[in-house]
Amino acid sequence: MTDALVLATIAEQHPELAPHIAAHPQLYPGLREWLIALEDPRVDQALGIRREKPVEAPPPIQPHQSTSAAPPARLVFRFDGSAGSYVATALLAFLITAITLGILFPYANILLQKWRCEHTYINGMRLRFTGTLGGIMGHWIVWLLLTIITLGIYSFWVVPRYTRWIVEHQEVDQRNLVRQF
Repeated sequence: MTDALVLATIAEQHPELAPHIAAHPQLYPGLREWLIALEDPRVDQALGIRREKPVEAPPPIQPHQSTSAAPPARLVFRFDGSAGSYVATALLAFLITAITLGILFPYANILLQKWRCEHTYINGMRLRFTGTLGGIMGHWIVWLLLTIITLGIYSFWVVPRYTRWIVEHQEVDQRNLVRQF
């Protein structure tokens, strides 16, 4: 028996099967209305619908066919960081991590993320890192404890979660526009 979700997925991904889906015994009202809106004479025939004036079959949908006429905007990235400023920031981050035996690793990483963002521009707009130690420390302690308890296995979940937190705390600072070269 075909599940309603599977039927809807097939209808969306394979419009050429619309007449067969219209005749399917598990066709539900919402999908039926969607198929009728296609105004495909083959679907109308399968559903027993008579329209006052004949409707031409819709053109076949091409894979990855874009519905917008405008091309996507081009993003221009620029980075202006120097070795000197990086070494100073990285050394401070290393010392913080080493002295606290890794407990303040998130703070050290925040310093590095802020350095990266301060030197990265997208279309002339500087990135800004908004993450704070208070925003990550609670998560970090739980993740660290779970990693220790599971003998490191939980670290496979920590890395994507920590990366998500870092990415979600970056934004474009539109106040600091710079000239593109």
